Amino acid sequence: MENGNKINLSFTNSEARNTQTSAVLNWLKSRNGLTRWEAMIELGVGDLPRVIRKIRKTGVDVFTEMIKHKGRYGATKYAKYHFIQEAPEEEENKEGDV
Repeated sequence: MENGNKINLSFTNSEARNTQTSAVLNWLKSRNGLTRWEAMIELGVGDLPRVIRKIRKTGVDVFTEMIKHKGRYGATKYAKYHFIQEAPEEEENKEGDV
């Protein structure tokens, strides 16, 4: 299997374990957005909104674009998530050395 556009999710005991959260975050940082369908097919993530919630709780800014689509059964819409920025790092001592 060619590994051209896919994220490598395999790991050994000596490597850091990849999680759905890290796979989604890496995808968002390196590509132009992610839909639920892409997450399922490309990353094996069944519940993308749950993973996005987890990422947002860490302080990462993720934008949700709602896309309108004329589907087989009429008008519908779906979400496409985009990475905006990392969570700002907390300063250890905001007032300086005292």
